[in-house]
Amino acid sequence: MKGSVTMPHNTCAYPWQQISINIDGAVYPCCFWNSYQNSGAPLGNVNDQTIREIWNGPGYRHLRRSLAAGETAGLPCRACMALQTSGGKYPEYLDPQELEEDCLSGRNAQMNRKEYEVSAEEMLSMPISLTYVGTVACNIRCTFCNQYRQHLEGIRQRRETVDEVRRLIPKLIVLAWQGGGRLFSIRHFRNFFAPCFGRRIPIFILPFPPMACWQMLRSWSG
Repeated sequence: MKGSVTMPHNTCAYPWQQISINIDGAVYPCCFWNSYQNSGAPLGNVNDQTIREIWNGPGYRHLRRSLAAGETAGLPCRACMALQTSGGKYPEYLDPQELEEDCLSGRNAQMNRKEYEVSAEEMLSMPISLTYVGTVACNIRCTFCNQYRQHLEGIRQRRETVDEVRRLIPKLIVLAWQGGGRLFSIRHFRNFFAPCFGRRIPIFILPFPPMACWQMLRSWSG
């Protein structure tokens, strides 16, 4: 754990546990970074780098170092919607209950927690939470929708990113997966999550294609 320091009070946990990948490959540390009237720049792009390279790249390391030191000047964190709506408190560390430790997700989560507690700048663990926009295809063609325009323009990620995301899934505790069209059919959904089948992976899935949203909580076991 390179660059470890003591974690101060009221430090946002997201840069230590979460990664968000947009359809154009842009990577953000959370949903508040570049939305809700915030406009933070991406910390990397999976069309140019791997997830691991970005996870321990200059953007993420600078963010962790700054938050650990309590220095938010120049960061979108200062105008964070979560901070403003929670009485000045940043999001706390995700601490899943009844987590099975003897599996990839459990071991990754244990290491991730320890690295968060010492405010590690460079992580040995991988993210435990992923927001992934895998496709912007939709069966409803709303001309005002930004995602529909992206679909028409053919914006997508490189194939290697899809494979890398699938390898990361067994290490996750939370997955927010967005996608519509072909990738959201039952057959392709099962193929996408094939690495999880037959493993003990407690995982909270929030799949939401454009114009639709629902939640599903399940634990896959062989």
